[in-house]
Amino acid sequence: MIPLTVPMHLLESRWYGDPVYSRGAMRSMKASQDEEGFYKCLFVNGTLHSYANFMGWAAYQSYLVHRDMDLLKEMLPSLKEQIRGESLKLGNDADGLLIEYMHNRTGKEYQPSYWYFHDFPKDCKDPATFTPLKRVDRSIYHYLNCIGTARLCRAAGDSDADEIEAKAESIRRDILEKMWDEDTQFFYDLHHLTDEKAWVKNIVGFYPYWAQITDAEHTDGLLHAFDEAEFGTPAPFPSVSADCPVYQPEGSWQGNFFKGRNGCVWDGPTWPYTNSIVLDAMAMESKRNGHVWDEAFGHLLREYSLLHYRSRDLTAPYLVEHYSSQSGEPLSDEADYNHSYYIDLIVKHIAGLSVEEDRLVLDPIDIGLSCFRLDRIHAAGRELSITYNRGDDPNTDLAVGYQLFVDGELALASEHLSPMVYPLKSS
Repeated sequence: MIPLTVPMHLLESRWYGDPVYSRGAMRSMKASQDEEGFYKCLFVNGTLHSYANFMGWAAYQSYLVHRDMDLLKEMLPSLKEQIRGESLKLGNDADGLLIEYMHNRTGKEYQPSYWYFHDFPKDCKDPATFTPLKRVDRSIYHYLNCIGTARLCRAAGDSDADEIEAKAESIRRDILEKMWDEDTQFFYDLHHLTDEKAWVKNIVGFYPYWAQITDAEHTDGLLHAFDEAEFGTPAPFPSVSADCPVYQPEGSWQGNFFKGRNGCVWDGPTWPYTNSIVLDAMAMESKRNGHVWDEAFGHLLREYSLLHYRSRDLTAPYLVEHYSSQSGEPLSDEADYNHSYYIDLIVKHIAGLSVEEDRLVLDPIDIGLSCFRLDRIHAAGRELSITYNRGDDPNTDLAVGYQLFVDGELALASEHLSPMVYPLKSS
């Protein structure tokens, strides 16, 4: 069990009708937690170091679907302890941002921003050339963990909700004020002591959109994802922008494959891990801006989907850890490397279903499907079905239009794929 991606597994497993997998994952994380509050890698016969993660946010997302109050109360002390521990060990006195002292602990080892302040040396393994950073990804996870845990506190009647919400607001403000650059329209990692920006466009610069903390002034920053000279490579999205001086699509460090042919080096290859997050962010931002990027999202979702098949052959499911961002060639050979999420993107953005505390929100992205049907979704104590028929497919018997069924009864209907809201009454 690797805490880096257990939250992604929770986003997926919450849509399974039986909450057994969600419960198991959360309880395993809780069992791995050390005395400092960090969730650690868990093996059958031991533990390894921790990784950055968004466990508090994922636990909240799981709760929204399953409404398991007993599990919530069981997990809440552990989730609060993670926030406390990471704040103490990785925080600083100047702001609410977290400092990453070991470049592999966010799961994105050898991202070039750590070596920016030494002009990207040939020998990146020389510790004298490495600079700890206030990381965008660490800080966004920290913010989301605070938000998720605070909302779980409110659901459980826990008095710590206000304090944790205030902490989240402080983190949000510091990310927007310190990490954003108006001139280049991007979010950057910072020097851990001086707050000087490391002028490297890492893939994590899109994370603030995923956390939905951005405003209208930041909207154009998402355009970097479409630029062919930056993140819009033939096999998007590279782990660092293609205009970075040390961008390497196959993952060497300036031509040196010191971790071998399949080694993890986040200086240019494409990772499903971050693709899932960036696509999630893109979908949410498209909806917030009048569905302006729906067509682009549809294309990029298709490209992401095809990564899940060997040589884009739909008869050969095959997902690995990372790929060349130029050719799409697999760079690792461990099949079913599920460090990413996909089901959640389909449910939330194609079928359009989001479960909130007091309502179901339908807001689908039109990617050109003529029809679809999503059945037997169990959420907030209801059984849901969502159907869509554009009206031009003679092979479907679905009613024309976009429909939500709740417990077998038609609850909402629209002629087209359009936003709709279904209020949840207290059970």
